[in-house]
Amino acid sequence: ILSAVVGPGIAAEMAYTGRVYDAQWALAKGLVNEVVPADDLMSQAESLAQEIAANPPLAVKATKALFNSHYPDLNRVIETEHRANDPLRGTSDQTEAVQAFLEKRAPRFTGS
Repeated sequence: ILSAVVGPGIAAEMAYTGRVYDAQWALAKGLVNEVVPADDLMSQAESLAQEIAANPPLAVKATKALFNSHYPDLNRVIETEHRANDPLRGTSDQTEAVQAFLEKRAPRFTGS
């Protein structure tokens, strides 16, 4: 699904590098529609929700279904992701990735 939003090249770069991107980068790539200060996040989200809720419910539901039909079967995508990632759980590299993230340092991967 990510590649449908940002294109296969950027999606691959994101997946392969594991980089952390800032909000402005995400906005420029179309990953988010808007960037707001943290203090304004809930009020902005509530405002958008109220704007959507003011529209005819059946039309909103139909529009949502139409947009969602553009993507492949989400359950199949999730299953494929689990099949790819499950063998990686519990490996030394996975443990190191989590530890390095928590310690805010570069990971030292061993390939095991």
